[in-house]
Amino acid sequence: MVPGKGLVKKDEMKKDDEEDALPYYEVFGSQRSVVREWMAAMGSPVIRLKGREADDIIYQLTSADEGQHLCVIMSDDKDFLQLLSPSVHVYRAIAEEYYDPEKFKKTWKFPSKKYLIYKALTGDTSDLVPGIPGIGPVAALEIVNAVSSAKEVRSYCKSHKYKKFKEAATDESMEVFQRNLKLFDMRKEEFENAELRKIRKALTRDPPKIDWGTLKRIASELEFNSLASNVNQWMRSFK
Repeated sequence: MVPGKGLVKKDEMKKDDEEDALPYYEVFGSQRSVVREWMAAMGSPVIRLKGREADDIIYQLTSADEGQHLCVIMSDDKDFLQLLSPSVHVYRAIAEEYYDPEKFKKTWKFPSKKYLIYKALTGDTSDLVPGIPGIGPVAALEIVNAVSSAKEVRSYCKSHKYKKFKEAATDESMEVFQRNLKLFDMRKEEFENAELRKIRKALTRDPPKIDWGTLKRIASELEFNSLASNVNQWMRSFK
């Protein structure tokens, strides 16, 4: 976000004079202070760990809570669906979808604990990550409902009567599958004890109060006029 420009995309980081253009990372860096001020005004505690991605920290937060509270992850990133449990739910605000394990199974037609297998089979077009050739959503649904773990995928495909399933059992296809399992698995990152202590501390910290004036000011400065006039309504999702 840049004042007067709102969200700035990478391909828009050019000026008429190329020599005056700022590198993309510098423009992105200038947005961080705005994001931090916005989060503080929301009354939201912020956890920052050097070299760690937000999704990995979110997983560690849900894990550190150990099911003591209901954790609701607010994100439209479907990767978070792999974390669903009785104490971890996902709210996709843009899609207006609220998932718990029961809702997931009703919608996707398989248990949420198998979501990682499903995604490793199908890939993710939005992130340009290909799945196994020939295995689309219908075939993937059949596989995840037939196996109990990722280790059984190859043997199931190998013994299948249809050619596309047999081809999914080749070494090349299984390399894609194993790569995707590691790529999409949010539980794979190991955290240092000092990092885990910082995360656990955030769970017991009292959140600051909402600063409505600052939220409206930032939205106005960024020319997010609709947001500036409807901040109260926008904040409902976080309550």
